Amino acid sequence: LIMDLTYKSNKYRLPLLEFVGSTSTGETYAITFAMTSEKEDNFVWTLQSVRNSLQFEDNLKVIVTNRDQALMKAIDTIFPKCTALLGWYHIRQGKFHVESKIGKEKKV
Repeated sequence: LIMDLTYKSNKYRLPLLEFVGSTSTGETYAITFAMTSEKEDNFVWTLQSVRNSLQFEDNLKVIVTNRDQALMKAIDTIFPKCTALLGWYHIRQGKFHVESKIGKEKKV
């Protein structure tokens, strides 16, 4: 499952959360879209709705997304067994920070 969160680029100034799936042949398809605020409880409700609609049990293994903290916490709540990965675009843009082994924050 791929999630992309676009920030306030619409007339309502709300983030648009897009859900995209991928087939075994590498084709992608749109699943759904949601306009929501950037609060964790709104993301939890949205993810729970998607999970129920698509009848995901524990078969979803990987979610690719950006590093929005509220979204990441909601993913951990709704899909606790799922691995959340950072999208390649965000890695290339250096849009996040990681902790190095000596404890200093380092831009990647």
